[in-house]
Amino acid sequence: MKLAEHLTTAEGFLDLGMANEAWAELDEIEPLERAHPSVVSMRLRILERMASFETGVEIARGAVRLHPEDLDIRLLGAVHIRRATGIREALCFLQDSPETFRGHGGYWFAIACLHCQLGDLERAAECTRRAVGLDRSLQIKVLDHPDLAQLRASWCWNE
Repeated sequence: MKLAEHLTTAEGFLDLGMANEAWAELDEIEPLERAHPSVVSMRLRILERMASFETGVEIARGAVRLHPEDLDIRLLGAVHIRRATGIREALCFLQDSPETFRGHGGYWFAIACLHCQLGDLERAAECTRRAVGLDRSLQIKVLDHPDLAQLRASWCWNE
């Protein structure tokens, strides 16, 4: 079975809520391919579903050294760090990213969510504007993402 097929199968298991089966599917991948960024990202998603955040932190920290230019690994790693050690640590992890990430809306969206959770609504709003400016599809997430509820509540709807 090819890497893409294993990933598709693992994704299917995860979509069905079968995290253990998804993990086992990734274990079927050839050992030399297990460090592929797509496999690492899938493992982080599985661990998130399993609420195994400490393990996710370990994997993410190692993976960003192996794949420093992979935005998905960095974003997923920040989720694990936030849950395992805190919001400020996750923010530092993201801010320590390569400069190239600053051209991606998803990067700024994640930063906005963290600033909002810290109560820094001005910085959260600034990062949200940057995120949407880079990726218009994020407008919907801004309107319904729970991490940005405090920012939305602060908006003046009468202007």
